[in-house]
Amino acid sequence: MSESALDAVGILFGTNKSSLEVDFLRHYERELAPFRDQAINLIEIGVAGGASLLTWQQFFSLAKIIGVDINPGCKRQQRGRVTIEIGSQADGDFLSEVCRKYPPTIVIDDGSHRADHIPFTFEHIFPLLAPGGCYIIEDLHFHFHPPRAKAWRGTADLAPQEYLAELATRVLAAGYGASLKSTVGSAFSASIDRLTFLPRAVVIWKKSETDFTAQIARWEHLAGQAKSSYNWNQLAQIILKNGGPLDRAATAAQAAIALEPRKWDRHHTLARVLELEGDLAGACEAEQAALDVIADDPEMQTRLVAYLERLKAKLAAAVNS
Repeated sequence: MSESALDAVGILFGTNKSSLEVDFLRHYERELAPFRDQAINLIEIGVAGGASLLTWQQFFSLAKIIGVDINPGCKRQQRGRVTIEIGSQADGDFLSEVCRKYPPTIVIDDGSHRADHIPFTFEHIFPLLAPGGCYIIEDLHFHFHPPRAKAWRGTADLAPQEYLAELATRVLAAGYGASLKSTVGSAFSASIDRLTFLPRAVVIWKKSETDFTAQIARWEHLAGQAKSSYNWNQLAQIILKNGGPLDRAATAAQAAIALEPRKWDRHHTLARVLELEGDLAGACEAEQAALDVIADDPEMQTRLVAYLERLKAKLAAAVNS
């Protein structure tokens, strides 16, 4: 086991998260190191004796540490950069208010461990988490021991591991989850960057905000260097998917066609861009060009013909209006 500064701090303060018991801290040091000297808010649900709160205060040099617990007696753990908020993790209004007062970058659920509280708390807080932040659910092993699992089930339809499996499935589908029977995570899975599974815990990361205009410029530069029709076509499509500037999408699509004019999908991408720009005549011309070069794919030819007919109908309606 490699030396861990966070684990050493945890042992000194007596938290059960150290390697002397559940062994979370050496993993957390790897996961959370970028935040060590940042002025973030860290919310931990479940205070108990306050040992982990002191561990976070010692390790994260500039962070504000917010402990949340239903027991009013936990207020006595408030000191230094540690603040205590009293309330239930099953109270959505309370959770929203805590996140309003202390917009979180890191949230650790070490609270009731009830199977109904875990997804409730996660689904209320994760949308309020700062971009690039993470949400940690601890002590999932409780739900693998039959007597304990029954005691911690509450009113939940799913055990936490089942909930997380369905959430992970939706993240794995990455936009292709329309056929999934489960609705777990459907409202916010697009904002999940990754899940890191640890022994007895999971870290769920939120995507970082990116300057999309700057990202387009970077992609344009690289596509130009690569001189790849595929790269230009993909760039046009990703601009369309994200509602980006249509003139940049058109330029990318035209660059893809210039490099590989015999690829039908390059012309089809341009047709989609031109339709959105309102250039229906140009879109019809581009889609006809796609049909002119497609071969040996009757199913796709049928789709292109249908799309071209829709474009022509829209063009006729526009001309006659």
